[in-house]
Amino acid sequence: MNYVKQLNAFGVRRAGVLNAREQAMYLCLFLVANQLKWPEWFDVANSRIMREAGIKSKVTIISTRRSLEEKGFIQSIDPGHKKKTRYHLPKLYEDDAKGSKNEPIEASNGTKIVPIKTTKGTKNEPIEGARVQNLNPKGTKNEPIEGPKGTKFEPYINNINSKHISSTTAPPQDDNFRQVVEVYEKSIRPVPSPADLERLSDCLEHYGKEALFKAIDRADYRGRRSMGYIEGILRSWEQNGYDDPEEDTNGHRTAKHSGRGRKKALRFDPDAERRKWENEKSGWD
Repeated sequence: MNYVKQLNAFGVRRAGVLNAREQAMYLCLFLVANQLKWPEWFDVANSRIMREAGIKSKVTIISTRRSLEEKGFIQSIDPGHKKKTRYHLPKLYEDDAKGSKNEPIEASNGTKIVPIKTTKGTKNEPIEGARVQNLNPKGTKNEPIEGPKGTKFEPYINNINSKHISSTTAPPQDDNFRQVVEVYEKSIRPVPSPADLERLSDCLEHYGKEALFKAIDRADYRGRRSMGYIEGILRSWEQNGYDDPEEDTNGHRTAKHSGRGRKKALRFDPDAERRKWENEKSGWD
């Protein structure tokens, strides 16, 4: 593996195809493979990817890994519970023959082999069916990839555009994500960060809209308004089942209802205390 060519090819192919999280995970795997002298397959723990790529949860790693596989950047094998995932980085570049484009190749017996000239693919003639990443020069996250109709790349382009979700704004066609963001802005944080939006998208994909709505409402009810607390509620429900906040395990009313009608404790009033004791005689008199 020529890591310089691999990195250059990745820089070209990622434009308009990978989001920031997918790029960070690929570069993390790239550095691990480079440290291991580029084996065919290598093992990487999820905790290392979370630490080095800045990914917050295992669910996000799974969805990002699946997306990279679908786009042809990596291959992976999940060996099972509590074992490291095996990764393979396929070549993103094409191996060139010896010699430069304008220089004939010398054979072992000393004779020169003149390269065969082709009618297509010259500098002055466009190549039909160009690569997908070159069809979108801007390459921004919120712009769909556009390509010529009727080419073999059209299904691939449509697949990318259908799965593309921006990390900063909800796409117009995703009504569920827009509703989740609106509830999050009203109950938790008026201006969510890009990281919170990514985590909301992951939770929506993994747990569903209704469960996410209930978790946001529970976090608001308990006054713990953070994305991490919402994720903790969802994980707890996934492992232990949904718990009703209106009743505890013994069937009693919770503190939210049992405390209703109870008078609040009076605050200390210095003036009232002074008036209370102003007519009392001193104990030393």
